[in-house]
Amino acid sequence: MTTVKVREKVRSQSYRLRNTRYSIQEQYPKPISDRRKELQPIMHEARRRGDHVTLVKDKLYINGSLYSGAENDENDDDVIENDIQPSIIKLISWNINGGFLIKFSDTNFRNFILEHDLITLTECWLDNDFTIDIPDFTTFYFPRRKTRCIQGGGTIIIVRNIFAKFVSIVQNYADTIIWIKLDRALSCDDQDMYIACVYLPPSNSNYFKHYDVDLFFDIENQIQYYSSLGKIILTGDFNARTSNLPDYIESDQLHGGLTRFLSAVFDYCSDESLELRKTSDLNTNDYGYKLLSLCRSSGLRILNGRVGDSSEFTFAGGRGLSVIDYLILAPDAFRLISDFRIDDFNVYSDHAPLLISLICRSHQQNDHDHVNAGNFEKIRCLKWDADSANLADIVKVTSLSAIAGKIRICSVKKIHLSDNCPVKNKTKEKNML
Repeated sequence: MTTVKVREKVRSQSYRLRNTRYSIQEQYPKPISDRRKELQPIMHEARRRGDHVTLVKDKLYINGSLYSGAENDENDDDVIENDIQPSIIKLISWNINGGFLIKFSDTNFRNFILEHDLITLTECWLDNDFTIDIPDFTTFYFPRRKTRCIQGGGTIIIVRNIFAKFVSIVQNYADTIIWIKLDRALSCDDQDMYIACVYLPPSNSNYFKHYDVDLFFDIENQIQYYSSLGKIILTGDFNARTSNLPDYIESDQLHGGLTRFLSAVFDYCSDESLELRKTSDLNTNDYGYKLLSLCRSSGLRILNGRVGDSSEFTFAGGRGLSVIDYLILAPDAFRLISDFRIDDFNVYSDHAPLLISLICRSHQQNDHDHVNAGNFEKIRCLKWDADSANLADIVKVTSLSAIAGKIRICSVKKIHLSDNCPVKNKTKEKNML
């Protein structure tokens, strides 16, 4: 095969060969092939016991834990619970839809994002000479070069100082994919972790007039490289609608008895099927099919709809609600996510924040009493209340254009204007909403 894309296209059609004497399998280098043959009897025995088993190249995962030898079989699941005192890194991934400096001057916005330990913000619309100093935090910023684009793009990574020495930026790809390394000293399983902060511009964006890239092809190569170094997590705005279509290859199994009988000469392991994702968005687009293909070829899986309160819409646009922001990682890394949820829409963006709790080693001061929760008011979408004193007290603006700017990005499910609402009456007259 000339490319990974062609290989996966062929492999995805392997189900057509069922009930024939032909099959398709991936050819590995001899050291990997030999190791897989050693692991296959253990894999079959674990499946016979009812365990959840995945064989990725030359690594075997049993119930989400890396198999490292028979003597560790019974203890692997207890690594996090017993050997290491775990703690939590609070991570937020959010497309803020521009205007970072203006929004950061808002106390509610600032308190909301700084409640987290690792903050990844995309579509910040930064100037080339942008700088910022945030007390108790280390900041990395990546403007999209204005020699190429007039506006748009721009990524900010903010890290709480107690974690900053464990965090580094290892790659800025095409000003739109930022790879972050979390040192193994912070990890519960003694592996470095590589987090990709992703914003994929829409296919019709002017971005592609200035950047000659194939983002899905290139990010697949990056995944292959960084997965050889440690754990992989992708998070951000992919502009991809995937419905609840499978992110693994279906019907990709031989009969268990046949596989065991041929295990000495037949080096093949099927994708492990996962439960169907729950999602509020049942539509798809071209990027969605590309993202699903990326997951099937890389072994990564979409976590949206599989854990926590993560099946909700993530984007409220002019054409309605959709799911285009994701958390994606390998099945063996699922256990490192203690919680994942889609937060409510708010007045600062048309995207909902992704809130992720990542299990890590306990470090000094790694509790969240450094956040004064009493000073933080939860951000909610505006809802008209007849008892409210007046409009200015609610939205803190004085012009109709500013009101429109505040309200237009709220979820249509969460804003209700009664007939006697001043906003509704005035905007009817001005035809602004």
